[in-house]
Amino acid sequence: MAQTRQAEVIVIGGGLAGLAAAAYAARAGRSVLLCEKAAGLGGRAATSAAGGYRFNLGPHALYRGGPATQVLGELGVAFRGHAPATSGAFAVAAGAAHALPGGFVSLLATGLFGLSAKLETAKLLAGFAKLDPTPLQRTSVSDWLAGSIRHPAVRELVGALVRVSSYTADHDRMSAGAAIAQVQEALGHGVLYLDDGWQTLVDGLRDAALNAGAQLLTGARAA
Repeated sequence: MAQTRQAEVIVIGGGLAGLAAAAYAARAGRSVLLCEKAAGLGGRAATSAAGGYRFNLGPHALYRGGPATQVLGELGVAFRGHAPATSGAFAVAAGAAHALPGGFVSLLATGLFGLSAKLETAKLLAGFAKLDPTPLQRTSVSDWLAGSIRHPAVRELVGALVRVSSYTADHDRMSAGAAIAQVQEALGHGVLYLDDGWQTLVDGLRDAALNAGAQLLTGARAA
């Protein structure tokens, strides 16, 4: 006979968001039951080990100024990591590698585009932190790029920056406001690549939920 469980709050899915929701609800004094259909917790944040190496299943950059970092701090989840190098990167255009403009020197040295495009890039990057993303929430990235940037090569560069910082390539449907806010986080606070993979976050959130009194079920498909 199947065991019957009751709870005030049912959380479907044991990824990072589900585990955080379970921890918060349990800390608020609710009885909480989390159901995860897979055999283990973590979802796309899970990390596997093979041959002495760890492989993250999904995105692996934790934004230091983002809401996830705030949640981890509130729930007492510790993590360690390092910031990736920002110099020495390349952009590939028409089959050739060029210095990726990441600062004044690399912008001057790059052969990615000409002087006029370099000046537009410098002006754009200098003012990016001051852009207000709010009025652009309902504007697509494609429309924003087309209406705000004159040089096609600069549009391609900014589009690539959006893809790298947001893990999203559908610029026809993605909100320009959301994209700008994410790029601002990337350029402002930067990211961390976590030691031992994102599994450290999964384990920390699991412990936070359990310590708060939540019940966590794996191999339990919700119906």
